[in-house]
Amino acid sequence: MGPLDFDIGGAMREAYDLAPEGVRQRDHRGFSRLHTAALGANLPAVQALFALPAESGVGADARARNNVAGCTPLGLCEQKVQGTREFTETLLGTWNGYDPDSLRVVLLLKRAAGEEIAQSEEEFIASRKWGCTCGDCTGGWLSMKMRYRLESAGLCAADTMETATSWAPRESHFDDETAAEYLPPHMRQGGISGYVFRDYAEVVRAIGVVLGRTGEQGIPSDINVSRALSGHHGSAFFYKGGTLGMLCSTL
Repeated sequence: MGPLDFDIGGAMREAYDLAPEGVRQRDHRGFSRLHTAALGANLPAVQALFALPAESGVGADARARNNVAGCTPLGLCEQKVQGTREFTETLLGTWNGYDPDSLRVVLLLKRAAGEEIAQSEEEFIASRKWGCTCGDCTGGWLSMKMRYRLESAGLCAADTMETATSWAPRESHFDDETAAEYLPPHMRQGGISGYVFRDYAEVVRAIGVVLGRTGEQGIPSDINVSRALSGHHGSAFFYKGGTLGMLCSTL
């Protein structure tokens, strides 16, 4: 039997049958078995502990915070997953969302602590994979507050850019405009013409319009923004090499 074949559930039940009191013993930090498993976001261990009979007392440990950290198992697990995220972002400069098994542990601990969560396991994971803590963020990351701020920023920036072009002579370039600073060098090479800058403003406005919508239709994806652009608006911006990803800093 290799390490991946180890039956932690069977081992936990066997140990419980031999010494039931052992499952709730505390270590030098005041952590129970459940606290330790939660601290490691160890899904098999947490599942095995909750599979023990109710009289084992594991359920009570789910709400216990009499330890050096002053935390419940849920609090320890949330610290673990958040710390892993911060470490990954700092070391690698990128983050691919929370590990599904870690979120399964969080869900088990929330329910054990008495929280009523109507979502299924898969719905819970999908809604929190990208850092949402309320469960109501579109796509698991776009909160109402963020949506409002980005929508307002997009529409305001578009108004400012269009005002700049409306008063400028036909052959003007807009390299010194604030919004132009967010474009990469290859787009600024040779100067940013009024035609490109106006289309840039149209794309920014389209993003603001999309963010004003609800649900999945309100995520500024390539498809949703393209649908919000009427006719050939934005074509000069994209022809010059512009992408939606460049507009994050603009907003």
